[in-house]
Amino acid sequence: SPVTITGLSGNTAYQVYVRQVCPGPDYSENSSVAAFTTACTALNVPYTQNFESAVTPAMPSCWTVENVNGSNTWITNSTTNIGTGKGARYPWNGSTAADDWMYSPGFNLVGGTSYTLSYDYSANGYDEALEVYYGTSAVSASMATLIVDHGTFDDGPHSVSYTFTPATSGVYYIGWHAYSDADMFNLEVDNIGLMETPSCPIPAGVSVSGTTHNSTNVNFTCSGCTGSIIVEYGATGFTPGTDDNAGVGGTVITGAVSPQAITGLSASTGYDVYVRQDCSGDANGYSPNTAVVSFTTPAPPPECPGSLGAGVVNVSSLPYLVTGQTNCGFGNNVTSSNVTVACGSTSYYGAEDRTYIFTAPVT
Repeated sequence: SPVTITGLSGNTAYQVYVRQVCPGPDYSENSSVAAFTTACTALNVPYTQNFESAVTPAMPSCWTVENVNGSNTWITNSTTNIGTGKGARYPWNGSTAADDWMYSPGFNLVGGTSYTLSYDYSANGYDEALEVYYGTSAVSASMATLIVDHGTFDDGPHSVSYTFTPATSGVYYIGWHAYSDADMFNLEVDNIGLMETPSCPIPAGVSVSGTTHNSTNVNFTCSGCTGSIIVEYGATGFTPGTDDNAGVGGTVITGAVSPQAITGLSASTGYDVYVRQDCSGDANGYSPNTAVVSFTTPAPPPECPGSLGAGVVNVSSLPYLVTGQTNCGFGNNVTSSNVTVACGSTSYYGAEDRTYIFTAPVT
């Protein structure tokens, strides 16, 4: 003693017994069992984690947490604000501010090589705070290099990706640090990926906003991108292109900048949109297309006649309700809740074609 056992697998539970060889030959009874679990071995990239293998509320194998504040800490939960399925969550605490870390397994990374970290994160209507570091050990004191500080945010989900380059080769851990104030709500992280940065990175975080009956805005990010961005859109189900040419049924916008406006759309129509990077100027071709983002334009607003009704309506008393004085089908409502002047005059433009004036009596 001691006897060294080699050839074991990482993160694996084992049992060991000892018995004596006696004269005869004969053997003693086995000793009582000794159980142990080997440490996690460093992983190679690419790597993904969607937390579906976790037995809630525990972390997946080889993921750890550090509860610096001694109160709530990171858990896994069966549902999140990010999407269907499980995810990681820092839960609400009514009295203690967050100071808690969630650590990935260790990864074998090569010095001077660029890596891309991607994940989704979300708040639930309250100000949360999150920052991400990497370091050589899964403890806060070793989280030496900042990847990103998201600051405070109250919405989501957000899909993001960031690049980083370790200076030397070794085993590195990634840490998500929740530092929200007390009495916020749930901070969530899911769909984590780590890979060597491709020669032509794929844009991330694609979404649409401000959609009208004939336009929308396409939002995206592209960490580490040096080429120009191509946005391609078309009717639901169209096949996008793979270079600077549009696919069948698609329309491309080259040199796109987020948010990229798309105009000339048809009302009440479903569309798909994709984003890719053009790296052909560096002889690196084109990135793959992002996952599809779909949206539907609403119906157009009602069209008003060219000549709107003229004049001023003097309102003698409140409440006042009439629908016959409009040209576009909207009701004209003047009530004490939307006209609150105690004395004097005020104008309320509740319709498209008239001005309503109410003078309150002096009290």
